[in-house]
Amino acid sequence: MYEKLGFFINGEWRTGSGKGEDVLNPANESVLA
Repeated sequence: MYEKLGFFINGEWRTGSGKGEDVLNPANESVLA
């Protein structure tokens, strides 16, 4: 898996800041990641 995830914005890779959020399965609302 990736250690760091980021967004490619305006020609640059940028990392997020702050607390992350859980990713939910919309069918049953179980946590995916």
